[in-house]
Amino acid sequence: MAEKVQLRTVGESGVDQRHQLKRNAISLAGAIALPAAFMGPATSVYFSTYPAASTAGIAIGFTTLLATLACLMVASSIAEFSRKLPSAGFSYTFATRTFGPKTGFIAGWLLLAGYLPLVSTLLDGMSFLLSGFLSDNLGIHVEWYILAVIIAAILFLVFRKGIRSSAQVALFFLALEIAVMTIFGLTILFKGGADGVSLTPFNPAHSLQGMSGIGYGLLWGILMFVGFESAGTLGEETVNPKRNVPRALYIVIIVVGLFFTFAAYAAAIGFGANHVTAFASDQAPWSTLAHKYWGRFSWVIILTAANSIFAVSLAGFNAISRVLFSMGRERVLPSALGTTHPETQVPLVAGAVYMAGSLAIGLVLGIAWGPITWYNAGGSLIGLGIVVTY
Repeated sequence: MAEKVQLRTVGESGVDQRHQLKRNAISLAGAIALPAAFMGPATSVYFSTYPAASTAGIAIGFTTLLATLACLMVASSIAEFSRKLPSAGFSYTFATRTFGPKTGFIAGWLLLAGYLPLVSTLLDGMSFLLSGFLSDNLGIHVEWYILAVIIAAILFLVFRKGIRSSAQVALFFLALEIAVMTIFGLTILFKGGADGVSLTPFNPAHSLQGMSGIGYGLLWGILMFVGFESAGTLGEETVNPKRNVPRALYIVIIVVGLFFTFAAYAAAIGFGANHVTAFASDQAPWSTLAHKYWGRFSWVIILTAANSIFAVSLAGFNAISRVLFSMGRERVLPSALGTTHPETQVPLVAGAVYMAGSLAIGLVLGIAWGPITWYNAGGSLIGLGIVVTY
């Protein structure tokens, strides 16, 4: 099957409307908003600060800065491919054109191995957070799995309206989460943190486990960036993709990377250099910081994390559906996946199949293992698949 692949990229003829995404549907702003939202700035710092700090300690600021530089190097490769091969297939297309259909087939499945668990894990994690928030703050008791079904329906409704609508919604949630977390970080710094404001978090000598601690912190820092590469899936729908997709990649890495570095720095200062053991052992550091620095408004941080997960889910859902569409269009997957809606030119079949599968897996594994257990396990699978793709 892989030998029969005939790739289509922007500017090539021979693809009818049933197999085309909508050209020029989003501008550079949209090409920035979706991958930035996929990275989940608030979600990433909320859930990844603890594992990074558990070994890097206060030096987490240094490891996050290193991760930004590392991902810039990866982005440079993706940007060069995107200039030559703007396509929804991303690494599948890149590998096929470079090494041939067999390698492309493998690259496509490696990418899917990382991407496919995404929405099912996020549905479980977001619905669990919201269920707890409603119960603890409003006295409203709604089971998480009911919320998961509602959220899945909302995501699909936004998706089916088109990539422009998805980009607009993602941009709104992205701006909201970055604004809240930045204001909170500034609050910590203005209050002087626990032991005063200094550049200690950028000193690798403060790693708890030396260079191995820096290395482990770097790994978690890189995992925080997962999603930036999805700009490559927008090559067929972005205005002037050969110019704007590479620009979007660099802008996303630099802007969100600076946010990650600032958040790591603020968290380290919030705990203080004299309380590194407490920082390294706190499995919910942002909750601790929220209670300490925002008091009765600490719930805002939890709600912001849930908001961020929604944005990640929407952006990820769009990216993954486009990869499935591209592979279906090339007959690597069932050809029905490679069709688009005649009016909106949205890959509706690919999106419907993916969302239905994600919801079913999320409900089954979430009920069997617990939603947070599947969220954590799925996150490991995602990280592994994406790092291999990088």
